[in-house]
Amino acid sequence: MRYHTSRSKLFSPFALFLGLTVVAGCTERPAPTAVPDGIAPSFDFMNGPATPGPYLVRYEGPTVFSFLVYVDFQRRLGALHGITLAQLVELCSGNPFSVETLHLQEIDSPEDANRIIQLAQGDDIATIVWNLADFGCGALLGGAEPVATGTVDLTNTDNDLRSDLNPESVNFNAWGFSARGELDDANGSTVKFHGHSRCVWDGVEAEKFFCSDKIVLVYQ
Repeated sequence: MRYHTSRSKLFSPFALFLGLTVVAGCTERPAPTAVPDGIAPSFDFMNGPATPGPYLVRYEGPTVFSFLVYVDFQRRLGALHGITLAQLVELCSGNPFSVETLHLQEIDSPEDANRIIQLAQGDDIATIVWNLADFGCGALLGGAEPVATGTVDLTNTDNDLRSDLNPESVNFNAWGFSARGELDDANGSTVKFHGHSRCVWDGVEAEKFFCSDKIVLVYQ
């Protein structure tokens, strides 16, 4: 399940860093000491790399995708990450609800300004697992109970967050996540949860969009 991160969130910490840099540049500093003839400077920026390296931005923010939804048709299970059962009821009732917060890390490469590599990590992310037959707002509001609920640790990776900006790229875009944790089933028993989702796409043709999803519950 693909999601896009708002670039405005990325600019906030970078703008703060830029502002501090400008302030530092405006403060008074002692005049530099003259270097005697014949002594080369210890650091020469002319000897630096030919091109700048990638820059990294880290920040925390809400899961902009609101929550993740995926289905394991083989095991007849569906899972949601980033939303509690109470929040899901609010959503299905048309009411607003708050979303989870993740630790986000983005890498921008100067060699390809349109490519953004993202790593998103979250601890104790709310998770709901459903039988596929009960997977939907109609069943939920009709009284259907989930198979298990609780929290998991989740890691999401994306090697090209905005593949739509790279239609000429020869690389397939790959993204997905893994989630692990312990949930409580409807009887109050502990069940281990393992979730995995991986998708690839060329960024252009719908026929070249492939996903593999797995939801595994292991009872103690």
